[in-house]
This record gives sequence, C-alpha cells and structure tokens, in this order.
Amino acid sequence: MALIDRVRSDVGELAAAGWGELFQRLGLDVESDDPAAALRQVVTVDRDIPGLGDFATDDAAFVEPGDPTRSLLYHLFASPNVRVE
Repeated sequence: MALIDRVRSDVGELAAAGWGELFQRLGLDVESDDPAAALRQVVTVDRDIPGLGDFATDDAAFVEPGDPTRSLLYHLFASPNVRVE
C-alpha cells in the first residue's frame, strides 16, 4: 500500500471517529479524489479553534513535507490543546 493511501485511510478513520467536523472546518476534504493535493492545499489557520492559537503560521498546508512544525495535521495531533468532541 502506498503511503498516501495509508494516510488517506487513517485520516478517513479519524474523520469518522469525531475529527471530521474539525477537518471540514479547516477545509480538509477527506473524500478528495486527489488526497495528496488535498493534504498539500494551503489554508488560512482559524486561530479561534481551540489549540490553534499557538500554531507556527497563519497559512499552512495540512502536510508540509520535511517540516512537521509547519504541518497543520501534525499540529492537530501533537498539541494537547486541540480537542474534538
């Protein structure tokens, strides 16, 4: 299985387990026909979302190859301040 297929599967499972509303609010299309492009898409970070006030930049891709500190998806999972309900 290619890495992008694994990531797509994992993100889809997380969306179904309660992360979907947050992904949608941030603009991540978990059902995209081109998941690699969806993950590289640059979005404006909504700092009103709990846990995103301390993110490194105002505009970010969900995955920034080689730079996890600028990867929004990494921050969502690593920050103890990001919560889904």
